[in-house]
Amino acid sequence: MFRPFVFFFLLISNVTFAQDKGLLFEISGNNLQKPSYIFGTMHLLCEGDFEMSEEMISKILSSEILAMEMDLDDPTMAFKMIGKMKMKGDTSLSDLMPKARYDSLKSYLKDSLNLPPMMFQKTKPFLIYSLILTKLLPCKTLMLENEIMKIGKGKKVVGLETLDFQMGLMDKMSYQLQADYLLETLSDKKKSIREFQEMAEAYKKRDLEILLKSIDSEKGMMADFENEMLHKRNMAWIPEIKKLISEKTTFIAVGAGHLGGQKGVLQLLKNEGYTLKVIE
Repeated sequence: MFRPFVFFFLLISNVTFAQDKGLLFEISGNNLQKPSYIFGTMHLLCEGDFEMSEEMISKILSSEILAMEMDLDDPTMAFKMIGKMKMKGDTSLSDLMPKARYDSLKSYLKDSLNLPPMMFQKTKPFLIYSLILTKLLPCKTLMLENEIMKIGKGKKVVGLETLDFQMGLMDKMSYQLQADYLLETLSDKKKSIREFQEMAEAYKKRDLEILLKSIDSEKGMMADFENEMLHKRNMAWIPEIKKLISEKTTFIAVGAGHLGGQKGVLQLLKNEGYTLKVIE
């Protein structure tokens, strides 16, 4: 049985926490003139579920650059997204599921999101999947990255990778598997909401063990993607991060799961000679 919200968290955060408990870390040493900071986000939360401390706000304000997985401050991002939304070839959403399930999905998208078939028939299932998550949740949602940019308004925002790269990761997963997760989410909405709430509670408490238990059931299914989605990205970010923090104080915000483990960003930075200290 798929666990859709766990999959969503895996795909955009890849949670593999390890020895370091916490979400905000100071990066120092290795001849840095000033420290920089790295924070592990959860990309989707209910409003009020995560309060930024005065300490965290001060670190954002004292930084000269905000670094995210992508440059979310890019005014052309929405336009660029349009060209990346469609499935390749002749595949349509109706080809990926039984007619009855497609008709049910079509009705849901029209009634809940006001999306006619012409708007989603060729769209990659995972993008539709991501879109409906906020509608399923019984709360107003937010992205912590957006909240960070509001606090640091006016500061330069940079991306550690491009939209093309992230969308390319999505293309490595078959459209059929993406569609299966989409249908599973809608087949038991209460279960999907409960799973999300469990992960949100674990995140708020920095309770990494609960998150790991949630992910264990998906490990086999996601094994083929873990190296591409997590380890290779972490390694690719290190030269970018080193350049940024060597020049200016930088506040880095990436999916929390990229931080921990022997192949996580924290350990990779330690391997480069930096000192990582838990702030909170």
